[in-house]
Amino acid sequence: MPPLSLRTLETADDLAKPVLQELKNRYGAIPNFYAGLAIDGATLNGYLAFEQAIEDRCLLTVKQREMISLAVANANGCHYCVSGHTFSAGQAGLDKAACLAIQQGQCDDATDQLILDVALEILQ
Repeated sequence: MPPLSLRTLETADDLAKPVLQELKNRYGAIPNFYAGLAIDGATLNGYLAFEQAIEDRCLLTVKQREMISLAVANANGCHYCVSGHTFSAGQAGLDKAACLAIQQGQCDDATDQLILDVALEILQ
């Protein structure tokens, strides 16, 4: 399978360009995940709408969602995702020690531990 072609501000279509610019402004660079989704603007915007629906309606906190993402990324062995979600988890208030523990599926709070246990069990 050929590698996915990452889009840039120069190579993205007219629908994706302003979104990529906003992501670049937010993160300082365009994360490869979004550059890959920008293969066309409809795909990128569709994913971002899905992401926003989760933000708007999810009963889990941002911190809990990042904990799940970090634990699952580590369980899947995706170093790129672990790196990205470690950054996001830090933005959500988790320190480095907590992020390392969460990668192993462990945390101090009983409710959060249950959430991690369920997420990792579903992954299995």
